[in-house]
Amino acid sequence: MLGEWISFNKGSQPVEVFQKIRNNNVWQLTVKDLYDILVSHDIYIYFVNDEPKLMIYVYDGKRVNGVFGYGENNSIEEEYLDELKKELSKFKCQHNEIGKVNNLKKLYEIRNKEELDKEDLEFLYQIKVPVKGFNNEVEDMLDEILSNRDRNEDIASILNVDADKITDDIDELDDTTECFIGNLTVDEDNVELVSNLKYVIGYIYIDKKDRRKDIHATAYDIIVSN
Repeated sequence: MLGEWISFNKGSQPVEVFQKIRNNNVWQLTVKDLYDILVSHDIYIYFVNDEPKLMIYVYDGKRVNGVFGYGENNSIEEEYLDELKKELSKFKCQHNEIGKVNNLKKLYEIRNKEELDKEDLEFLYQIKVPVKGFNNEVEDMLDEILSNRDRNEDIASILNVDADKITDDIDELDDTTECFIGNLTVDEDNVELVSNLKYVIGYIYIDKKDRRKDIHATAYDIIVSN
């Protein structure tokens, strides 16, 4: 579906922008809102059949400072991701905006799959890097997809451990646990149990009062997920 980007330079009259979007003002912007934005930003809006679908704020003529879709919670629909990525590539993206578009593309791809591979699961559970989006769409999609999955079975297949030996409850941590999900503080009360772990999906904190040579983060395969 073809559309067009219309730009409104910094200092433009906010009424001009408001009149352009007033019939489909999905962002519920007032003239005053637009005035405040246009004081320091250019506004780029993507229209399809005169309906606004995407909006980008650009600071100082080059730096992206805001990206919005038109759906619930300003979500960005799959069909407009390529167009958004193309437009963003014209500016300086200091907050990994292109990466956020790629994250959304990957989530839509995963949502449409029947079977997920290891790479898909690592992405969903943010095993290697956090998965970020522009507004709440990434969090919403992750929640939607993960609500229909068995977390421990997925993690077990990623790490090649027994699903029954995975826990996120510190009270369930024992000498048979292979993977702990969550942030873990190592102290004199649990150091022996922690030493048996193969993986921690989260962060390990070491109690400063118990800094011994045999307690150090490099002893574990730490997977930062949050």
